[in-house]
Amino acid sequence: LRQETARSLGISMDSLKFYCSWKPSGIQKAKLPIQLVGLQIQGSQFDGGQLSISKHNSPSIATLSPCTVGWVPPNTPPPYPEEGCIPLPLYTTSSRECLVIELLVPCGTNTVSVMVQSGVAIFL
Repeated sequence: LRQETARSLGISMDSLKFYCSWKPSGIQKAKLPIQLVGLQIQGSQFDGGQLSISKHNSPSIATLSPCTVGWVPPNTPPPYPEEGCIPLPLYTTSSRECLVIELLVPCGTNTVSVMVQSGVAIFL
């Protein structure tokens, strides 16, 4: 995907940035966006707009809303402000043995440290 995006834009593959968006509008500047569906999250809740702390009666693993990912030109502004987001690891399974990539998830500035301590992760 990265190589094909670089080729279609006529720019270096190394100059591309990886973005993900949980917004229905996706990533505007992504030449070849891909929508990921059926992702699961553990250790937190996500309503499609913001990550929140799990309640005591929440399920330990929940299905996420669709996420659009893609590679964009280097001058593309991020879909979310970095100070209100947390990079969460995306693993192939809940055993957390094989890391795929980190996905940036909006969570608000006051909950970033809590999410890190909670060990929040996303699975395919």
